[in-house]
Amino acid sequence: MGHHHPSTAVPSNIIGVAVLATAVGAVAGLLFAPKSGKETRADLQAKMKDAKHKGMEKADHMRHKMNSKVDTALSKVHDATDSLDEAADKAAAQVKAKADEASRRARAA
Repeated sequence: MGHHHPSTAVPSNIIGVAVLATAVGAVAGLLFAPKSGKETRADLQAKMKDAKHKGMEKADHMRHKMNSKVDTALSKVHDATDSLDEAADKAAAQVKAKADEASRRARAA
């Protein structure tokens, strides 16, 4: 039986909002800093790169956390399915045994 694994991707809009908020704060801070344009651009590039890196790290952490939770849930579902299969097999064997016994009794009578 095939199993479908749900997507655990972190919505890109959450990451985008976090990166954008960091970028806006960095730009505001740099615009009010008394530096040359070249220094300001270099600082802005560094802050944007840092914000992107932090956003990617956060997204990766969230993805791993979600994958772990999904794996745990799938494991529990598989265990429950296995238990149900075993119970169904046992019940079917008991029904067959009783039917065979009834059939033997009917032939003997």
